[in-house]
Amino acid sequence: MASSLLPPPASPQATPSAFPWRPWQFVTEKVVSAITGRSCKSLQHDRHLNIGIPFKRLNTTSVRYLVADVLAWIERQPSGGEGATTSSSTKTKRGPGRPKKAVV
Repeated sequence: MASSLLPPPASPQATPSAFPWRPWQFVTEKVVSAITGRSCKSLQHDRHLNIGIPFKRLNTTSVRYLVADVLAWIERQPSGGEGATTSSSTKTKRGPGRPKKAVV
């Protein structure tokens, strides 16, 4: 299904990059879904919460994403591998919490 979202192939001399979109182009949420691997529903949910990838609303129903914003969002995401912090080192010490219920 994602292959139907790709633009038609160009000659190798015309495009030096394998990525078919230019940074200044606007794309639909289906294309962003294919690029990022996230579902359209999760993109819609992020828009509702005003988080995630920046977007432009053209009218009441049309939403477009700037390719440069999508690529920048991908670069900001944490990745595994060398230099990644473990979750235990980023957690802060919590307080004692709620007292235990007395046994009667």
